[in-house]
Amino acid sequence: MKKSFILVLAFISTAASTVDFSAVAQERDLGPNCTQWNSYRVLFNKGDGKISTDSASALKAFIKDAGQDCGYRLYATASKEGGYDKADGIAGRRLNATSDFLKAQGVKPEMVLALSHWVDDGAADTKTARSAILYTLPKQGIS
Repeated sequence: MKKSFILVLAFISTAASTVDFSAVAQERDLGPNCTQWNSYRVLFNKGDGKISTDSASALKAFIKDAGQDCGYRLYATASKEGGYDKADGIAGRRLNATSDFLKAQGVKPEMVLALSHWVDDGAADTKTARSAILYTLPKQGIS
């Protein structure tokens, strides 16, 4: 009788935890942009280091379609204008600005992985060299 009671109790406990874990998994805010790899190029204004107005509006829509629980991987770049050290500092500030923008849109800080920045000294188009690149990390997020 005691073994039967323990077996029934174990079954109820397993069923309850399965229901609980399913409910937690369904509460995540993942949109269609987070079901596969996607990228978005964030353009910056020349000189002030701020995200351009058009790029900010489009980035808000991109984040909304990806969801706040999607993971994001960030890279930033700058063209070699006035020396490597200056460009490296600019690229780092762009990385921070993009990360802060994501957090301001409600993305959890632990879901933003700001990886690296580099100087793109071979860029023919300096507009694309004034950017950050954002990639979604589909489904699994950041672990």
